[in-house]
Amino acid sequence: MNTGLGAASIHRAARAGRWSAALATTLCLFAPGRALAAPLAPAPTLIKPAPIVTVPKPDLIIQSATISLGGACRTGTAVLNVSVTVKNAGTGPSPARTDVGMVAAADTHGNGWANGVGLPALDAGASATVTIPIYYFGANPGHMPGAHGFQITVNKGNWIAEANSANNNYGPVSVSIPPSLCPVSVAPPTLPPGLPVLTRSGLPERVVPSLPGATPVEPGAADGSLTGTETGSYDYYSGTPPPATPASQSFGTLLTGQLPPPPQNLPPPPPKEDKSIEAGELVVVSGNMAEAQTLANQLKSLGLGVKRRSVMSGLGFVVTVVRVPAAVGTGNALTTLRQTQPNLWADVNHRLELQADDSVHYGRRLIGLTRPEPFCGGGVRIGLVDTAVDANHPALRGRQIESRSFLSAGVPPADPDHGTATAALLVGNSLPSGFSGLAPAARLYSANVFRKRGNQADTTVEAVVQAFDWLAGQNVHIVNLSLGGPRNLLLEAAVERLLARGIAVVAAAGNRGPSAPPMYPAAQPGVIAVTAVDAELKPYKLANRGDYISFAAPGVDVWTALPGKDGAYVSGTSYATPFVTAALVAAYALDPKGGWAGIQKKMQAQARDLGDQGKDPVYGFGLIQIGGCGRTSMGGR
Repeated sequence: MNTGLGAASIHRAARAGRWSAALATTLCLFAPGRALAAPLAPAPTLIKPAPIVTVPKPDLIIQSATISLGGACRTGTAVLNVSVTVKNAGTGPSPARTDVGMVAAADTHGNGWANGVGLPALDAGASATVTIPIYYFGANPGHMPGAHGFQITVNKGNWIAEANSANNNYGPVSVSIPPSLCPVSVAPPTLPPGLPVLTRSGLPERVVPSLPGATPVEPGAADGSLTGTETGSYDYYSGTPPPATPASQSFGTLLTGQLPPPPQNLPPPPPKEDKSIEAGELVVVSGNMAEAQTLANQLKSLGLGVKRRSVMSGLGFVVTVVRVPAAVGTGNALTTLRQTQPNLWADVNHRLELQADDSVHYGRRLIGLTRPEPFCGGGVRIGLVDTAVDANHPALRGRQIESRSFLSAGVPPADPDHGTATAALLVGNSLPSGFSGLAPAARLYSANVFRKRGNQADTTVEAVVQAFDWLAGQNVHIVNLSLGGPRNLLLEAAVERLLARGIAVVAAAGNRGPSAPPMYPAAQPGVIAVTAVDAELKPYKLANRGDYISFAAPGVDVWTALPGKDGAYVSGTSYATPFVTAALVAAYALDPKGGWAGIQKKMQAQARDLGDQGKDPVYGFGLIQIGGCGRTSMGGR
């Protein structure tokens, strides 16, 4: 075989990169007529080093912290205020985290007297100053007077990825609380070891026995707020309870930072895990963080754990979601808590459903609106708790809509049909078809709480109450609810707080049929419950009935907007509810100083009586009437 190339030529070719070093060596060894030569050394392989890519990361440090005295020691008052300046010393931006206690202050005695607040977004090199209120320590009032040191931390739970997490501590910062600020006449009782009890408003409590089948939970945070396997939770929470309302206000009892005894004659817990509840979860309402921390320690003795905990600053209470082991059962756990702790606001985490079923103008005509009112609702803030809203639909484009989702990451949202249809009825544009929203000048705050589970859309009371808390913080004037379910104490406490803040609550009466049990929250005292009628004033065949029904409104074959098309005819007490919400807005425009109680009395007197004379369980006070809507200027309360 003659390759036509000498060894030197092959070697040069190989070095030039035209052949591999291995091939060049082989050819050199076996070239005919040549003496065997020593193998050539392989050519060096030149590898370009990969460029080093440095990902910019934030690095949060505490530049300074000061602590000052707040108000006198009493429930709901910030006894101390901790001012903390945080700087992003890293190379990348730090995202906003206002949903967790990014900046926290904790008493160095390790007794759980602590709090935390969120942190806004910080570009590299930027700083921000936040104030952490340290509230009245209800679990141990005698501990407050005297000298204290508070350790300050940032990003304690590693909620954002940092370049350096070892520089997140500061302090302790010292303060002395004078006895005159926190007079304590009687020292708290000393409990025998191993005898944990819940202290609530001085009412007698009983020791909770261990539940059969319960297993100890993993060790958690110092205040019992977390268990070792939980993620996405956090140790400290912020939130300023709203100011107490005058004692003369009939529904202001929940604004004091402590809860009254829960309602009596509650329905029994579900005997087994079914589709109406979130499996393995209880929800408990506490008047303040100290009570919630005491509750957490109590739950440990039962073999239960804290799954999530949230401060509802707009509502003024703390919600704890309790994890129940499968061996115990949700119903068994709730029964034991209610029997041994009769003053505890505890319930299952019920699932709630939309109250809807699958001529354009008849609804407006029935309630007395003869023409569109483009200025109706100006200055009014309406809260909507529903599915997501398609704000790009022609019926809603350009409207004043602010939306927020309360679904956890990874949870698929329900289709936006229902929320879009309801929002269009409330604030929709005037369309060529003749459709027009009932209060188009109002600002709508849309809370998306509904998830998709298979072919069903539902939500939980926990998500709804989180939405209530947000809406209270937005100072809405009215909340429109097209959802319902069985009676639930968490939902009840939250609605009570909305009413106590002067927020009107309008809810669908339910679509379970004339013989169905009451639907909540529509059946809760103080809530305006709405049933549906058709164009001939006949009651909707699936509507609930009962003494709790307040008003009737158009809700059968009502035309409204739907995503992906102009609109469709829809039916259900859900779609009657916006008509009553709009009636409240219109009545306010005529009498802005009357207050919601006075407005409701006038609406009752003006309603078109249907069925039996006077208020009845089918139509309530009758068909709602508007008659007109002027320009309003409610502004902030």
